[in-house]
Amino acid sequence: GDDGWARPQTVEQIGHAAKRNKTWLCVKTPAPRRSPRSQNQSGRASALSASSAVRGSWTSLASTIIAVVFGALASLPSVPFAPAPTPVEEMTRLRGALGGGPRLLVKRDDAIGFAFGGNKVRKMRLVAADALARQADTLITCGGVQSNHARVTAAAAARLGLRCILVANGAAPARPTANALLARLLGAEIRYVPTREARAIEMEAAAAEERSAGREPYVIPVGASTPLGGAAYVHALTELLEQID
Repeated sequence: GDDGWARPQTVEQIGHAAKRNKTWLCVKTPAPRRSPRSQNQSGRASALSASSAVRGSWTSLASTIIAVVFGALASLPSVPFAPAPTPVEEMTRLRGALGGGPRLLVKRDDAIGFAFGGNKVRKMRLVAADALARQADTLITCGGVQSNHARVTAAAAARLGLRCILVANGAAPARPTANALLARLLGAEIRYVPTREARAIEMEAAAAEERSAGREPYVIPVGASTPLGGAAYVHALTELLEQID
């Protein structure tokens, strides 16, 4: 950063960063001996002061950690499938119907238009970037016959010029509709297996076939439920905090 020190990347480095910013907890020292009444009053005041100092230290430490973590996540490679951030709208009528109370806000990830994917596109931004960084040429994932995640994966592969193999649990429809049809139109190869338990086995078999053909597959677990997928939702939180600050 501008202050000349490298951005912390690990838990240990975050701890050192916190120390550098002097986010220490206060230690209570023994007070001089006084009369019982004076001692009680002094003790209460000292306890309140110490409690306030501890809260302040923890708040400072938490702020430092949050800033470091958010900063590190913001530096993750991402494929811009759709504009960001998504809008935040205030639900004034719902608040009124509930008789008042705190403000009610909704983060409109449904407004992410890429492949009609909504919030699932958040994960794919980071996952697809990782696939490209690993020089993958085939995306492989799984889900139900009408999986939204599978459709978004097929759309991402089409956008990036990659092959796509989808493993769906269930019977192949006689006439594909909805997501099953869209995935085919997007160029995905769809393999059907009888159970959810069989999906992972079929994905690994598909990946082995791709490698034997000289290609570089990238296997995405169901729903892109990976650390990168989780990081995508932390991005959503950073957006929200900036929008409502």
